[in-house]
Amino acid sequence: MAEAAAEQKKSFFEALPHFTGKGKALGALQHFHGWFSNFSSRAPQLSPTEAAEEVLDASGYLKALEIEGTIEAESRAENLRELLRSMEEFEAETAGNLAAYLDRISLVADMDSHDPNAQALSFMTVHNSKGLEFNSVFVVGLEEGIFPHQRSIDAGGRDEIEEERRLCYVAMTRAKRQLILTAARRRRLYHATQMNPVSRFIGEVPARYLVHLEEKGRSDVPFWPSAQKARPSYDEYRQDFTDEVSWPSQKKAKGTILPMPYTPGTRVVHPDFGIGTIRKREGNADNLKLTIQFQRAGLKKILLNYTSLERVDG
Repeated sequence: MAEAAAEQKKSFFEALPHFTGKGKALGALQHFHGWFSNFSSRAPQLSPTEAAEEVLDASGYLKALEIEGTIEAESRAENLRELLRSMEEFEAETAGNLAAYLDRISLVADMDSHDPNAQALSFMTVHNSKGLEFNSVFVVGLEEGIFPHQRSIDAGGRDEIEEERRLCYVAMTRAKRQLILTAARRRRLYHATQMNPVSRFIGEVPARYLVHLEEKGRSDVPFWPSAQKARPSYDEYRQDFTDEVSWPSQKKAKGTILPMPYTPGTRVVHPDFGIGTIRKREGNADNLKLTIQFQRAGLKKILLNYTSLERVDG
């Protein structure tokens, strides 16, 4: 396909009708070209909801997610239904078409209407903060797996992390007077509770520039100590997902070992299956699979990223 398109000096889509040969794949491609050409010509006259529903129906994607029946598939289906709901709200407010809807939800459009003199908080992505400055800036989600993102960590290359480090620098330098960096001790994300180490990017800031604000009533939060104390290396905050995890704290001795929450033998409670005991653990922190013997539901395999488990103590 690439060679044929290059020879004709056309895009893949433009070259599709001119491909030669036989086979099921070629027929499917030509069918897609015909359908998409027809849809593109009608799309400007369709409402956003009509356009989205037609694509979902013709592609069979939503139906495929329903057939798959996994927690991950249901989460994706929920996102699609939320998209349709957003489109319906847009249609109730305006008679705009799909292009108008896309313009409306564009983050660039949001920043185009930004009023620096408004007495209000401004929420934005790091990308959209470029070129702007504020007296006080809050950068949230500075945890491993969020910032830097897990995809960059999994890629294992220097370039991916370096790009996120550059973005973090952009976010930090938006502040003219005060910069607040925050990380959650426990975060609900993708239908699961996560306890990730503090971002390496905080650890790379010279200690003399940091003032540690300890969570009220807690001294065991795994954040960087105050600038007046010796700061541990990032490795001391790195979770070792073998059989246990190391969480240094100001209250406990350096290198204190706390038990891994999901080791075999641990009793847990699942929102649907009830109480059970972990029999086996597979994978790493980003894709942890647990085999659990539930009292009433029997043996189940659970992907931790797509469910919520609570430990049962005692």
